[in-house]
Amino acid sequence: MASTLTQSTTNTAVLYLAFELDWTEWKLGFSTAPARLRTIAARNLDALQGKSPKSRCR
Repeated sequence: MASTLTQSTTNTAVLYLAFELDWTEWKLGFSTAPARLRTIAARNLDALQGKSPKSRCR
């Protein structure tokens, strides 16, 4: 399968997101410019959804 590179002249924001899922902890990486890395306990869906106070600091 061939890939195609498309160039655009519009200014659209892109959110890059990465997950590393381990048995005891999950690492979440996300970025629009400076990259941020968050580590949460595995299977802690409240923290994943941003319901913990620490995730709302920024």
